[in-house]
Amino acid sequence: MSCSSLHCFLVARSLTLAALAPLVAHAGGHSESVSGDLSNSGFTPTAVTLTLGANAITGAIGNAGGVDHDYFTFTLPADWQLDAIRVGAGTAIGENSPFIGMEAGGQVRLSPKSGIAIGLLGWALYGAEPGVDLLPEMAVPSLGSSGFSVPLGAGTYAVWIRDTAEGSFAYNFNFQVSAVPEPAGFALMGAGLLGLAALRQRRARCTGTQPAPGAYPGLAAVYRS
Repeated sequence: MSCSSLHCFLVARSLTLAALAPLVAHAGGHSESVSGDLSNSGFTPTAVTLTLGANAITGAIGNAGGVDHDYFTFTLPADWQLDAIRVGAGTAIGENSPFIGMEAGGQVRLSPKSGIAIGLLGWALYGAEPGVDLLPEMAVPSLGSSGFSVPLGAGTYAVWIRDTAEGSFAYNFNFQVSAVPEPAGFALMGAGLLGLAALRQRRARCTGTQPAPGAYPGLAAVYRS
């Protein structure tokens, strides 16, 4: 392969990877219109793969001759976290309050007829306004749910979505996943701040001035950490 041919190959490869990047970034999630209906049983939820970034979960629920419950499960690896569950565009709701709940593990064992949330990590009633983050509300213990800290850490979780109103109502949820920040990053940031302070002090000595007391109020906290 000549140098010019190698150059063309590398350019073509770079362009191909760039074109595929958006597809990879949005490879996670589940669409009922594409991948089929989510499970109607909390004991056998549909396994869904989430990836880093935005993961759209789209489908429809409601009561059309019987309440359609949607259940799915996902796993966050040890170095991933769930930052948000945002309501997406196109979400519709019925007259009854639609509901999303989550339980630790691979099943939702709470009965759909239960009026309490014992066994759930958390739950929330959602509306149709796009962009609303449901995760903070779900994290607060309520009606027997245990609650959790945001962001949600590594583990396997099962999700339950329900709307008992008559008719069919679309939903669109954006599960936002990120990598857990590494402690080394904070250490480097602290070292950079300390280096900046030392540089300013050296410059002050050279010019015959001294920094005012408390000029670097955040450095003590960074150093202690």
